[in-house]
Amino acid sequence: MKNQKTNKTQRVCHWVLEKIHWQVYLPGQRIPSVRALAQKLSVSTFTVAQAYDQLTAHGHLTAVRGSGYYVNSRLDDRAITSDNQPVTSAARLPALTENVLETSWLLSHLFSEHPDNHAPGSGQLPQSWWPAGGFQSATRRVVNQLDDFIYRYGYVQGYQPLREVFARQLDDVGIRAKPDNMVTTAGVSGAIELLVNYLLKAGDTVIVDEPCWFWIISCLQQKGLRVLSVQRHHDGPDVAQLEKILSHEKPKLYITNSVLHNPTSFNIHPAVAYQVLNLLRAHDVYLLEDDIYGAFSVGSLALRYAALDPFERVFYTGGPSKILGGNWRVGLLCCPDAHIEGVIRQKLLSNMATPELTERGVYQLWTDNAYRKHVTHVQENLLKAHEQLRPRLEAIGIAYPKNCQMGLMIWVDTGKDTVEMALAAHKAGWLLAPGHLFSPRQNTSTCMRLNVAKCSDAFLTWLAGYLSRP
Repeated sequence: MKNQKTNKTQRVCHWVLEKIHWQVYLPGQRIPSVRALAQKLSVSTFTVAQAYDQLTAHGHLTAVRGSGYYVNSRLDDRAITSDNQPVTSAARLPALTENVLETSWLLSHLFSEHPDNHAPGSGQLPQSWWPAGGFQSATRRVVNQLDDFIYRYGYVQGYQPLREVFARQLDDVGIRAKPDNMVTTAGVSGAIELLVNYLLKAGDTVIVDEPCWFWIISCLQQKGLRVLSVQRHHDGPDVAQLEKILSHEKPKLYITNSVLHNPTSFNIHPAVAYQVLNLLRAHDVYLLEDDIYGAFSVGSLALRYAALDPFERVFYTGGPSKILGGNWRVGLLCCPDAHIEGVIRQKLLSNMATPELTERGVYQLWTDNAYRKHVTHVQENLLKAHEQLRPRLEAIGIAYPKNCQMGLMIWVDTGKDTVEMALAAHKAGWLLAPGHLFSPRQNTSTCMRLNVAKCSDAFLTWLAGYLSRP
């Protein structure tokens, strides 16, 4: 009987240590109460209390009277060995490279070896949606021009014809942007980093949406910036919460999507957009509008912040990597008059110029009839994907999100901890995007991002089985 009790205590210790190792519980963060964990693991409160006492004795936890147990704030990737944790010394904890709960791990797997049909958490189109050989004629035209430009640096501001085409595309959605106020970058992520490096310094405060694209959060935090979030609703950010943050926290920049917000696929409502811009003007805060998924939006009815603001408070960025493929690392950043020279100087001092070869390639693709056909094809496929996925998710108990547009992603509430789900999915060969990654606070979440084009029958069968577990 004693061995059985000891084994249960060891299992609880191991469970907590795994969560600390995987950064589910961060240094200084409160872990579940004794009663809550006992219910979760179906053990007695005495067993959990014993485990917590052992973990406290070995320096992994700190007990605060009247408050609970916390991860030791001085615990900095503490090694778990037979010297400091005998009850779990025989258990193999996952290596850092196996950490399915870190942004860096998720990014590396999105961009590398994970099978395309096993990544329902990714943000890319499925390979089967790309036109077979549809872009070859455009790229061949660039190759035939190599001798004209390949031996010199490209223009610091970017390939002029490409900027002119981008200006015409923006005009179609109600944005008046001049090619002279644009600068090309290495993708939209490059545009975000360029502006952040130009506009901000370590210690400054930035606002992002909650939820928001996980890369932005990690990028900003790595630069020593303070990242705060405002709740994103179906019609835009929570205006009252935004006003409170602006008044008390003195941020300098708000980064957001107005169209097909990542990960919810919500669009901004005009009334909310006007309120946001008025607040930003009143508090001297800039807005960076990321429109990377804009090409997926049908028609020109979707409103952008840049259409309401004549490039006074708004910086705007877009690019082709989502609609054309991730290897087309070209972004364009539109800037207010007062800042274009400073942004160009920042680019010059950061990486001098961006590859004109790629910029010419995107120009040829954007001006080719095959591109327009491809965009229409993708939009039609997305509509079908949503129509097919809705009843299938509802059949397994997941409500389809209201008010989401026909974008690539949806944000669903599974009713279960998606950290645990992501771990189980990884073991079964699936790549998920659990909800805690989309928040600066990384709180436990029952939500996750799903790619509507990559939710295969096999994945939905696995998901149904997981959700049916007690």
